[in-house]
Amino acid sequence: MIVDNGPYYLYRHIRLDTNEVFYVGLGTKLTRYSSFKGQHYEAYKTSSRNPFWNRIVGKSKWITEIMFDCDDYEFLREKEKEFIKLYGRRDKKEGSLVNLTDGGEGAPGKIVSEKTKRKISASNMGHPGANKGISRTQQVKDAISIANKGKKRTKEEKEKIKKKREQQKMNHLYVKIIKCDSADNPLEEYNSITEAVLKNNLSTNANLIACCKGKRKSTGGYKWKYGD
Repeated sequence: MIVDNGPYYLYRHIRLDTNEVFYVGLGTKLTRYSSFKGQHYEAYKTSSRNPFWNRIVGKSKWITEIMFDCDDYEFLREKEKEFIKLYGRRDKKEGSLVNLTDGGEGAPGKIVSEKTKRKISASNMGHPGANKGISRTQQVKDAISIANKGKKRTKEEKEKIKKKREQQKMNHLYVKIIKCDSADNPLEEYNSITEAVLKNNLSTNANLIACCKGKRKSTGGYKWKYGD
């Protein structure tokens, strides 16, 4: 059975000057990241793209649209091939896509260390989902509706989703923070960003996070960094 809101997803990129789809791809959700963009990193990244993709985004604004997400990777591989065939590859003079293959290749999953997961989760605090304010087209809505027709989550599936969301919140809250003096000597360690903010009477967590990311030198009279 195909379960929606699963770990794999199919996405597409749309250029706004012509409203054309110019790329279709697959990704694996990084489920412990706090933001929508972090979870769908593969769909929103701009690095490691082919020259034709880079040429388009250099000329036009563009958006990312998540078309399907489910637990069946083989199903999405077939969908990727279908949509690439539907839109057509530019290098074959068949359509608007800059994809260099017909799709369906690759393997799901990417191993990310717990330390990296905690840091990315913390860095995404306070940021809205990347798809906020972006509406899916009626074509995509209809396709998703057809794909999801007749699906029902079992009690076990609902419980699994609930536990996953709770774990995401835990990872989001409990990233270690180290307070340092001006010479970078560690002074105190905290078990969460919230704890560090409250115990040091900081007005916001934004400056602390900026310090940990290297975008700010200090806040509250101290330097800050992520713990191991």
